[in-house]
Amino acid sequence: MYYELTNIHRQCYACNVHKSGNWVNYLPFMERKYGKKHVKWLLNERGKLLGEKWTYKDFEKKYNDLKKI
Repeated sequence: MYYELTNIHRQCYACNVHKSGNWVNYLPFMERKYGKKHVKWLLNERGKLLGEKWTYKDFEKKYNDLKKI
């Protein structure tokens, strides 16, 4: 899910760009780190956002919320 702090990790350029996030290795890493239940929740929440259009105010609110952390 976008802007979920548990879904933000560094990746090398090749994995991030050429391998579209390298899900073959990233998914097992996420399951080990956070558990299968959390990963399933992330994927479900992401699915809800597909096709959703965000306004400038939506991004501004999310940015301000994340600044508070």
